[in-house]
Amino acid sequence: MKPYTLLCEDSKMENPRSLYGCFSLGPLSAGQSLTIGNALRRTLLAELPGFAISAVEIDGVAHEYSTLQGVRDSILDILLNFKEVVLTSPDFYMAYQPDSQLLLTTAEAKGSERGPWQTPLIGYLQARGPGVVRAADLKLPVGIQCVDPEQYITTLSEDGLLNMKFQVELGKGYRYASSNLKDWSGAETSSLSRISNERSCLLLDTVFMPVLKVNFTIEQVSSKTLRQSTEMLKMEVWTNGSVHPRQAFYQGLNHLAYLFQDLQKLKMLTNPLI
Repeated sequence: MKPYTLLCEDSKMENPRSLYGCFSLGPLSAGQSLTIGNALRRTLLAELPGFAISAVEIDGVAHEYSTLQGVRDSILDILLNFKEVVLTSPDFYMAYQPDSQLLLTTAEAKGSERGPWQTPLIGYLQARGPGVVRAADLKLPVGIQCVDPEQYITTLSEDGLLNMKFQVELGKGYRYASSNLKDWSGAETSSLSRISNERSCLLLDTVFMPVLKVNFTIEQVSSKTLRQSTEMLKMEVWTNGSVHPRQAFYQGLNHLAYLFQDLQKLKMLTNPLI
């Protein structure tokens, strides 16, 4: 079998929150494309880390059904807009830049997760009307950036005032609001009242997944030099803009490589009764 080759066939930005990439991997033996494609697709959708806003505190707001004078949108709509804000960190993803071998060492991979992201980070928003509040108005923690600064948050009239604090976390997959019971220092809490004594904390269902969609197809390749049939695996990856599809593809390959490296080190335990 010839050495594997990885080719980026297409890459484009559909909009600031949708990046597309198409990749071709091969040549693979018959059946291997389906195995690799399924494993890589599930890894890209569920195992890659991402940043998201998990909790919000708003001055003068006790619950999501409250209203604020001078604010056009309801508190529930504002929370939904915050849930859609896409965040990224160039410093974090810089550790995953591919090298010539497409794989980092185990020590480098573990060290890439060290940093201020281990605990929740705090951001602020202070806006006074009249005007439209967008993601560009958010005062984000150091090292965190907004993918789409033009993303809509709310609209304020002349007497409108919005003063709030929000929590940014690094995580994987999808997490329900009931699981976001952490205070502003990152400590676990058992009740909402412990998050803040004077204000009410509004928890969000958090979407950390940077990959929106993955599709793969298998193409048969005819070869005069090889007797057995070979295949090419083509994968299409859409991300939310926080990470380039090529970078996400690379992270997925790394994750699978480390997973099977650890499994290879396992020792078989025998039952003394057998």
